Amino acid sequence: MNIIRKIKLNQLGYYEFKDSEKELSEFIKENLLDLKEIKLEHKLNSVIMYFNNKDENIFQYHLNSNNFYFRLDYIGEVFEKKFNYNFQQTTTLIKNIMEQTYKLKGFQIKMSDWFKGDKWNKLPNYNN
Repeated sequence: MNIIRKIKLNQLGYYEFKDSEKELSEFIKENLLDLKEIKLEHKLNSVIMYFNNKDENIFQYHLNSNNFYFRLDYIGEVFEKKFNYNFQQTTTLIKNIMEQTYKLKGFQIKMSDWFKGDKWNKLPNYNN
């Protein structure tokens, strides 16, 4: 059973996490399951950007190409260093999250560090 299903069952009271799953499930719940979606439409490439609770852009889905990008410095490094995930495990987890939580289908995961220096790394603050 994948971790996303376990999180959902735990929230319903049907599953109790093993000690080895607790830190991973907390990280996923706090950082990946309640993302803000911002859609930018353009005739050449429409994009859905996903921002975490710190207003950091961590995922981008390019609708015209069906390419899905994640931040290596945020997602890739955390899963590799903190949870000992390899690249395949990380991409499988991200694919499961995006399919089960955000209902995306038919996308290809691409790795990229092009988020660095991107003006859309943070949501603009319009409250000032």
